[in-house]
Amino acid sequence: GADMYDSIVEAFQGLPAAEPAPDGPGETLVVIGESTHAVEVCRHIAGQLRLDPDDILVAGRNAAAAGITGKKRIASVHDARIWAKRLRKADSSSLVAIEAALDESTWAASIVEAIRPTAVWVVIDASRKTSDLAHHLQGLRRVDALALRSTLSSGDPASALSLRLPIALLDGRTPTPYAWAAMLCERLSLVGT
Repeated sequence: GADMYDSIVEAFQGLPAAEPAPDGPGETLVVIGESTHAVEVCRHIAGQLRLDPDDILVAGRNAAAAGITGKKRIASVHDARIWAKRLRKADSSSLVAIEAALDESTWAASIVEAIRPTAVWVVIDASRKTSDLAHHLQGLRRVDALALRSTLSSGDPASALSLRLPIALLDGRTPTPYAWAAMLCERLSLVGT
């Protein structure tokens, strides 16, 4: 009911806010995620920042599955270093998606280190065990914020808050206290039926 919604909004008022996606010339946002999830988040951010989604760079095996051409693929740390020089000289901000399964954090961290981005976001599935996610995030070495997805598939969609990182996106939306309350109330109503 309204009391529950208001209580959730009040409880979420104190959450730390993630910094917005970097949008200055030569700034780069790296988004790390499984499968094509990082590319999906990059496309969403490209829309917000009015960047061309065809300029998204992808490091990982599924570049073709994500609709990325070979010219926009980062295949190695060496490629990442070459691209990093170009990105720092760009007239706009840049987006790089890194495809990395939970057991590929070392490889993803090496790409991040080569690119030296302004910010690093990691896409996480709310239905994953937080202990597995924590291990993955620790292996990445640098994470500035999380993009939380699949909250309706999770029995505990707010468990990612225990990772103590700001949430940049909540199922593709800005994670306001009202968005959290709407999502949690919806989840609770589904459990109650």
